[in-house]
Amino acid sequence: LLKKSMYTISPSERSQLKKIVGSYFDLLNLYNLVKSRLLHRLTIEETLAYMLPFTEKFNLSELAGLCHVPNLQQLSSAIEPTLNEKFDSYETFHKALYRYHKQYLLSVWNGYPFSIAIPFSLLRLIEMEVSDIRAITEGVAFGLEKKEILSMTAGD
Repeated sequence: LLKKSMYTISPSERSQLKKIVGSYFDLLNLYNLVKSRLLHRLTIEETLAYMLPFTEKFNLSELAGLCHVPNLQQLSSAIEPTLNEKFDSYETFHKALYRYHKQYLLSVWNGYPFSIAIPFSLLRLIEMEVSDIRAITEGVAFGLEKKEILSMTAGD
């Protein structure tokens, strides 16, 4: 029913929803790649089993190619053209991915207030803000330094 209802939405709104969902799946797939392949050293086949289809920029064949990178720095070089920035640690990787995803979330706002993609974008942006607020609150509660607290947030 959900798939059938998607065809009743105008093509421009479907495109906007695909952008949001696709960039979110890109974000999840790259996290899975780093976690499964680089941290847990799973095989390429095992890693690809956790990948989600319907991505915005990184399709499964590109992700299979990225599974061959041995470390985070080479992954950074490989995906820099898409993310438009480099990263050298998990912290900067996390921030780069969220900036990439946020860019897509904000790109659908040109249809305000009539686009169906806006509520989904807004909910995701709020979810990201709540995550940052939670990280700040926990950091302050545990008496962490400002630098450590900032490393726990995804926002700028």
